[in-house]
Amino acid sequence: MDKQHKYTININTEMNYWAAQPLNLASSEKPLIDTLDELAESGSITAANQYAIYNDRGDDTYEPGDPWVTHHNFDLWRGTQPIDNATAGLWPTGGAWLLDHAWQYYQYNKDEEYLAEVYPYMVGAAKFFTQFLVVDPETGYLVTAASCSPEQSGVQPGAAMDTQLIRNLYDMVVEASSVLGKTSENAELIVAINEQMPSTYLGDEEGKVAPNLIDSAGLIKEWARGDVSFDISETTDTSKIKWTVTNPFTAVVSTVYNHGASNSTNHRHCSHLWEMFPGTHLSAYSDNKDEQAIFKAFQKSVSARSTGSGQGWGLAWRIGLNARALDGDSASSMLEQLLTTRTSPNLFDQHPNFQIDGNYGATAGIIEMLIQSHDGTINILPTLPSNWQSGSFTGFKTRLGATVDLSWENNIPTEAVIHTTESGNLSIRTKYAGQAVVYNAIGEIVDSALNGDENLITFYASKNSTYTIKSFGSSIVEGDTVYYASDVTEFYASDNGTKPKLANDNTEVGYLYNREGVSIGYAVNDFSFNGLKALVLNMASVRDSNIYLTITVDSVDGTEIARQIVTTGNNEIDLYNLEGISESHTIWLTFTQDPYSSSQKYLGNAGNLTATYASSASSGDDDSTTEATTETFTETSTETTTETPKGMRGDVDNNGKITANDSACLLAYVLNNEVKNPLWIVSDYVADVDENKGISASDAALILAKTLNSAVNFAAYE
Repeated sequence: MDKQHKYTININTEMNYWAAQPLNLASSEKPLIDTLDELAESGSITAANQYAIYNDRGDDTYEPGDPWVTHHNFDLWRGTQPIDNATAGLWPTGGAWLLDHAWQYYQYNKDEEYLAEVYPYMVGAAKFFTQFLVVDPETGYLVTAASCSPEQSGVQPGAAMDTQLIRNLYDMVVEASSVLGKTSENAELIVAINEQMPSTYLGDEEGKVAPNLIDSAGLIKEWARGDVSFDISETTDTSKIKWTVTNPFTAVVSTVYNHGASNSTNHRHCSHLWEMFPGTHLSAYSDNKDEQAIFKAFQKSVSARSTGSGQGWGLAWRIGLNARALDGDSASSMLEQLLTTRTSPNLFDQHPNFQIDGNYGATAGIIEMLIQSHDGTINILPTLPSNWQSGSFTGFKTRLGATVDLSWENNIPTEAVIHTTESGNLSIRTKYAGQAVVYNAIGEIVDSALNGDENLITFYASKNSTYTIKSFGSSIVEGDTVYYASDVTEFYASDNGTKPKLANDNTEVGYLYNREGVSIGYAVNDFSFNGLKALVLNMASVRDSNIYLTITVDSVDGTEIARQIVTTGNNEIDLYNLEGISESHTIWLTFTQDPYSSSQKYLGNAGNLTATYASSASSGDDDSTTEATTETFTETSTETTTETPKGMRGDVDNNGKITANDSACLLAYVLNNEVKNPLWIVSDYVADVDENKGISASDAALILAKTLNSAVNFAAYE
């Protein structure tokens, strides 16, 4: 609520409620959702009088389900018309955002009765936008016009936030109609929605709702037509004054400056990043190549937006964005900045002045760092900062009919307790799923399936049951190596002119002079290619939008393994030509501007280079591997539809499970030195559970202890 006692719904009001559902405080969000009843009625007047979008009856009466719209601000009297300045007020998707809170309430609680209450307001908003959207003649996409990207630059067609919210609205209407059995009742509306939506949610199709567009720098465009630069504002700051303007009617003289909007600005709003958070349609783990490209563009855009201009609520939004972008250390850094620079001694958040949004928004961001459930899985510790080494939480609610209690040590989960409210397959995501074991309430091992990347374990969960997951670990060893800018000693300029050098207390490579036709850069020595999985370069600053990075091996003229535009913040490097390159080499990072412009003296400053490496853990002298499968479980049978994994350490009878029967097999072998059943495989790899190079009764005891009471830390033996 602002100083005029209005609710600002272009971010601030919503932020206060992000944490309500995951913290199991559903009832606290109902007062917000309940405003939809009055807003829809008032908004139908605005729809008719401002936009000439009328109800089907053609009169001035109101019924739930009639077209309605609201803008960026409402108060006790539920005014829905544009107010304040055009860069904030002329924004028609405030109601669409509020409706997402109603939909998320259903996602967390599966309360169909309550969904039926709010469903007419979803229908009414969709009716408005199916008539409001127009085809932009420049881009060919359906867009809002006129509108704005809240409080950023000016009014123009095709704000990305609008089309993100409208796609989300259309999707929820179709889904809610199916849940409530109202697809036939609203068939005409659903046909209109399908005509405007692309064939896939994130699809890019001419004549359809504008997609998430990516610019030449690999960033999400804030407008369908790209960044804009045409606003002027009055100023008396002599360092900003660009023009002097004389009013021809009053002769009043004003000084003004031009200010634009782009992804390179640290604007407090991150409107075009709504799809990343709090939106729910992006997944870091999608196997669709196009969706991965979109996700990476959002990741890069989150990094480019940096910490913003420092408002408490702006930092809080960025904590959530970085959590979804899987950048836990940046999220943690922003939380620290929020607490040290924008928090009063009484813990009130400061805009400044006091604005509670930052308190509640940061709370939601912390939750997103610890658990996420927006992509159909429960992702535990998805964005855990490296310095949050141990901790626990209890009672975090998910969208998948389960509440989670979790503890962790050394940044690895130690125990997850899942309390279910629904029946069905449940997938738990963590990079430590490879060795995890699921137990039911009486300690029995539950059949589960592991995906090929060993980061997703799936099992059938019964309604109103409790499951415990233990023995987290991974046979895939993954870690980061940071190649620090401070260690750089070799610098380069293709014209043999002035070379770069270390800057800012030797934390960056600076003085990357911009000269026409010149590439300039530096070497990173002893760079390892063994197990290289990902590479990220942090750019402390980039001075223009067309700065290219090229990476070569062994020399500046060596094998090229990357060339791309870089921006301020973290840049994920797209590598190629790596076949046959192994061990350690010197790599050269060089920068150029293409096309050249003399407007900037420097290209920017380069920070640290972070490489992520992955390798499979060795299993002694045996080079056999465990084949992971994707399995489907049913309520009536615990058998899987595909062959179970074989060769699991301790699984002596090779049936894909570790049970007391395996202990009996081993004990029989030790006592009788023979195996009665040919299916019992007693080999060094499978049967030597304690890995002491011998098969003994202790191996049997370890398995028996695990199956009876889990008293033995079995992770090292699997």
